[in-house]
Amino acid sequence: MLWTRTVGGAAGLDDRGWDIVVDSRSDAIVTGVALNADGTADFLTCKLDGSDGSVIWSRSLPGAGTNLEERTQWLVPCEGGDVVLGAKIWTQATSYDVLLHRFASEDGETVFHEQYGADGAVADNPRGMARDAAGNLLVAGVRRGDFMVLKFSGADGGILWDSVYDGPPGWYDAANAVIEGPGGIVVAGGYRTGEETSWDAAVVGFDAADGAILWERSFDAGTGQADEISLLAAGPEEIYAIGYAYAPDTDCDLLSLRYGFEGSALAEDPAAEADRPRTLSIGPNPVRAGTMIRFGAPVPGPVRLALFGADGRRILDLASRPRAEGMSQIWWDGRDRRGGRLPPGAYFLRLDHPGGSETGRIVLVE
Repeated sequence: MLWTRTVGGAAGLDDRGWDIVVDSRSDAIVTGVALNADGTADFLTCKLDGSDGSVIWSRSLPGAGTNLEERTQWLVPCEGGDVVLGAKIWTQATSYDVLLHRFASEDGETVFHEQYGADGAVADNPRGMARDAAGNLLVAGVRRGDFMVLKFSGADGGILWDSVYDGPPGWYDAANAVIEGPGGIVVAGGYRTGEETSWDAAVVGFDAADGAILWERSFDAGTGQADEISLLAAGPEEIYAIGYAYAPDTDCDLLSLRYGFEGSALAEDPAAEADRPRTLSIGPNPVRAGTMIRFGAPVPGPVRLALFGADGRRILDLASRPRAEGMSQIWWDGRDRRGGRLPPGAYFLRLDHPGGSETGRIVLVE
């Protein structure tokens, strides 16, 4: 043991730490809940010197919940050593909201302080937080019994997009974790309520640009009991999820899932892919001078076709139609929106239609 340090609120009552991060100087920033003598609680955030544990700065913010058994706050480190606190905060007028507070590295002074919630007294209940490669903040949780996934600017805390996911039966669903996945997509994990399977472990992919739902996957351990994802981790071409699966003989067991990607698109389950009617075809492929892309929708409705790079970057919107019936086709000559020839390599098409999404891989050669 190199050192120990205890910190607490001014009232000297029960306190509890909930998260810790380490900055570029190897100093630790910790956050937790401190109870007050008047029955309220504060978010207590402190920066500790990595060499001896001494307190460099300490800041309290009001509005924390008094239940010390429920985690309601998270930290993410930022460039320059700053740190952002994300938390669930209560106000009488708006119910639960998402609090984002960025502390300056040197002295803990406020860089920004933002509170966000849906219109009206709707509970916006955050359950997880992460930071993407661009420095933006991702928050996942529950709103009106649906996945709530939010993206905020890491520079000023402003909302970039607000998205919800309601599982097919339209019953209770909750997101517990969020992460940036392969190709920059936003992935949230938690559970959705199945029609005959209680809670099913669920992961949902969201477009990083606008929060549109790209795909969803659910998992039932086979007993029709509760299964749930609690944490996510991302690799170069995969997402890992952990949580629990319930079995009658062993109760809750540790559940681990791995989802594979092809480029930036979620790999399809082979059995499900074989049974699905195709609404996207490409030929010739590989592409030299150009290729004919045929696309449609299984049922009448809006259709959107876009081209992405292997890094998940949207390159070109090829088609956007408010209503499509049957199959359409478009010729693509290997150029971007400015008319420049794209370099050889692998690219990906994503077709969004009323029945879901479909992806296709294009190889551009010289």
